Amino acid sequence: MSRLSGTAFAYDRFAYWRGLHDRHRGMLQAVGYPALGEGFNRLTYRLRLGAARRILAYKHAAPTSVLECGVGVGAYARLWFTLGVGHWEGVDISPVTADYLRARFSGSAFHVADVVAPEFASLRFSRDTYDLVAAIDVLYHQIDDEDFAQALRNVGARVAVGGYLLVSDVFSDPARQIAPHVKRRPITQYKSLLSGLGFALVGREPVFAVLGDPVPRHGHLGDFALFNIWRVISKSLRAAPEAVRSSLGWAVAAGVLPLDFVLRALGITEGVNLELALFQRTSHAGFKETWQ
Repeated sequence: MSRLSGTAFAYDRFAYWRGLHDRHRGMLQAVGYPALGEGFNRLTYRLRLGAARRILAYKHAAPTSVLECGVGVGAYARLWFTLGVGHWEGVDISPVTADYLRARFSGSAFHVADVVAPEFASLRFSRDTYDLVAAIDVLYHQIDDEDFAQALRNVGARVAVGGYLLVSDVFSDPARQIAPHVKRRPITQYKSLLSGLGFALVGREPVFAVLGDPVPRHGHLGDFALFNIWRVISKSLRAAPEAVRSSLGWAVAAGVLPLDFVLRALGITEGVNLELALFQRTSHAGFKETWQ
């Protein structure tokens, strides 16, 4: 278990995620921005799903099998079904979410496991490897670098040769821990670890400009403008009465959506706000599959 004991960044990932899912069972608040209300998260998850759809379509990736690590409340289920995925399987650290998903999607298997644990490598999924392994909004929650590398190795080992690994991060350079449960890392760190495991980066796709929390680069005034817009949005919603926060969050996000789209289209958010990165596995290099 990762802890930075005795610092301002102490973080127990088991307690944190299980607590969120206990409080927000089946809700996007448990996997998005908990303090900003369900309405804000419903709209911004549309952007996440749209970005995932675009990056897979761009690379003509048409997976028939998907393993979703950090499956949460099943927010990407609609995308997998739209893509015609015949076999979707999930794993999450929270028993609550696994139970919720089993009741909601009886045709799919859901497991309780920590992607960092060495035992993950020998966990008996329905398949040994998958056309697509998604670890979206998962890896940057591994604040310890050794945990991060182990998690990346664990999820990568489940990708079939020729298949894809889909991850997300702000990819800020240099790496920065911005919250007790969030450490942003540059794309070069992902590439360095994954290249030795038989993966190559094949695409990147922006998710947010100002509807997610930017990590401004030193000396870039435009980055701080994005950050200040986000700060106004998030502070306003946190200060709103809980009874109206969901509807207000939806309205605010909808009002800002055109600006977010324009800023993303200008290409100024790379390395500043959330992106998806798609890696393709080209060989078995670096892996000795334990199930063989």
